[in-house]
Formats: sequence, structure tokens, C-alpha cells
Amino acid sequence: KEFDFGGHIDMSPNGNYIVYTLDQNENSAAKDIYILSMDGSVDQRLVGDMANDTDPKWAPDGKEILFLSNRYGSNDLWRLKVENGKAKGVAEIIKPNLGDRINLHSFTNEEALYYSSSNIRSDIYTVNLDEDSGKDYMKPHKISILQEKTNRNPSWSQDGRYIFYYRWQKFRHDLLGEEYHVTIYDTKTGDAQNVNTNLYGGQNLGVPSWSPDNKQLLFHGMIKNDFQF
Repeated sequence: KEFDFGGHIDMSPNGNYIVYTLDQNENSAAKDIYILSMDGSVDQRLVGDMANDTDPKWAPDGKEILFLSNRYGSNDLWRLKVENGKAKGVAEIIKPNLGDRINLHSFTNEEALYYSSSNIRSDIYTVNLDEDSGKDYMKPHKISILQEKTNRNPSWSQDGRYIFYYRWQKFRHDLLGEEYHVTIYDTKTGDAQNVNTNLYGGQNLGVPSWSPDNKQLLFHGMIKNDFQF
């Protein structure tokens, strides 16, 4: 599917649906949330109003999505139940006022959602939360080793072994924003693999989503071909 004004994107745990955001119009920074079935039978708006509804994430059971909305004037965390590609009931607020420049990431095995507040200079870290392991408990470990201070939007693979994140480059195109590279970090070996996708996106690439079998990644950006955008 091609998007004119895209944003965040996430695949359901069973791999049947994708939720994504689109600008409400070409002159608006506010977004609505849509749902697309993998077989193409469903492609419709799921959440839409005058506010900015963005960063949708599927809950681990696939029965609802969580998203950010500023409909009450601050970045609040909301949830909406989804059944067979359609909204079930109305959205409800979970946690008000998460702060500014918030990114939702993914769920832990205990179904806790983690999120971050970003700044201009950022690196990617992992933290051991297992107090009984005896291995650097609560000590951050930097994994963005290929390039410092220009890394963002990490995403764990479904099996917990790999971490995907973006690295933006120094070159910035006037129309397309920063050029992004992709890094896949192996938590088992400590190796990091760089993938040059020739994508651009500024701040709008969003957090990537892994397929249930960990063999595919879902992300998007803008492409430059012979100066045709």
C-alpha cells in the first residue's frame, strides 16, 4: 500500500491486521488511525476526530490497540477494543499527560508497555531488569555501537533476540528530511548489522513492527529516485 502522508504503523500479533496513521490532510500535522487487513478486505479509519491520534500499538492479545491522543490538550494514553477489523465500543483514556515528544515502543512478556521521551541526541540502551540474574542489574548497556548520538525508535523482535533501530545520517534533503539507515542488533552475539534502505523520513518513520515469525520487518519512509519524489 502506498501512503501520501504516512506515520506510525504496527502489525497485529496474529499477523492479520496492520494499524497505521495518516495525516488528516496535506496541510495538517494531526493524524487519524486506520486499519488494514493483510488480505485487503478491510481498509478503513479506526480512530478519527479533530485531535492528533497517533502511535497505535496492538496489545499482546490482539484484542485492542493503545495510542496517543491530545484530544484533552496533552499527550494521553488511550485504548480501543478491536474485533474483526472494526472498533468495538469507544476509546477510553488509560493514563493522562505522558509528556512531550513521546514514543510508544512495545510490550514486555508481562504485558507492560514501555515508552520513551526523546531528545535530539539519542542512543539505544538495554537494561537488565532481572534482579536474580546477578548480571549488571539495572545498569544501562549501550548497543548503538555503529554510530553515536543519532539513533532512535528501537523495536524488539517477537522472540526477544534482535533489536531493530534507525540511524539518521548527517545529510539532510530539503524536501525529504534526514536519510535513515537501519541497524539490526543481535542480543545473543552482540553483533550489529547495518542495512542501507535509501529511505528518508525526518521524524515520521515511527517505530517498526516485526512479523510474528521474526522473518520480516514492517516500516516505511520516503524514496528518492532520479530526483522524482
